[in-house]
Amino acid sequence: MDEIPEVVIDHVRRCLELAEDVWPDHGSSRSAKAHRKLVRQRQGVKYDAGRARAIAAVAIRKAAQAKNNPAT
Repeated sequence: MDEIPEVVIDHVRRCLELAEDVWPDHGSSRSAKAHRKLVRQRQGVKYDAGRARAIAAVAIRKAAQAKNNPAT
């Protein structure tokens, strides 16, 4: 549940007219896994942790180089 940004939770609460003290609950890790699979299918994305890490590594290296060579 820590992976869900609070802004998303707030948005869903407002759309469903839920109270502030209502928090998402999948009930079990098995349900959460099924929900993630359904969301990925609907959005047309695939789970590929290795590829995601590789893309993140490239982005981090580029950002680090830009931070180490600021424009003067």
